Amino acid sequence: GCGPAASPACSWATWHAINPLGSGPKARSHDAIAPLRAAFPGVPVGRGSLTNFAEFNRCRPEPAADFVTFANTAIVHAADDLSVRETLEALPAIFATAAAVAPGKPMHLGLLSIGMWSNPHGRDVVANFAGARVAMAMSDPRQGGDFAAAYAVAILVAAARAGVETMALAMPDGPFCAAGTPLGAVIRAAARLRGQAVNWAQSGALHVLSGADVTIAAAIGPSGAD
Repeated sequence: GCGPAASPACSWATWHAINPLGSGPKARSHDAIAPLRAAFPGVPVGRGSLTNFAEFNRCRPEPAADFVTFANTAIVHAADDLSVRETLEALPAIFATAAAVAPGKPMHLGLLSIGMWSNPHGRDVVANFAGARVAMAMSDPRQGGDFAAAYAVAILVAAARAGVETMALAMPDGPFCAAGTPLGAVIRAAARLRGQAVNWAQSGALHVLSGADVTIAAAIGPSGAD
């Protein structure tokens, strides 16, 4: 909802179909804040991006929102293990920028994952019928293994450092389902930390998050994940 100048080219077709003069959509997302508050009194209203931080940053939320949101995927540019691992290095800067864009606003984040659940720059994600490591694909072969679990632990540590309030690391079913996987075990352990003061530590590839009675640790580096 911030206009064509800040949005991907694939959205132009939709805008021109609605408004052939090309002036962009008349209704913008911040116009919905007041009606939502009136319809749902006492319920926080957030604004941001349903896709990646890049879209959030290009179309920055209005300060009137109660919280901000965005998602993140690791395989926009490359899908090899090392490139996915290196995306973790950007998370502290991403969270810090979001906090600076919306100071004092809590961050309730959408899906942070390896695979891409939605493509903001094209008609669809890339097909991956062979189950390979493919950039911009929804289905990723690491989702059900130790790599995705270790990646999630590293995300949790970065989020704890930045004061992120909530986030999604998986979905109930489909390509991002965590049931019966090491990632599911990480999510169950992390849920036990809810409402607790947590400690975090990072040393090289090792990431540790701990509370009163739960410690989650994982190592994720160029040689793999544990």
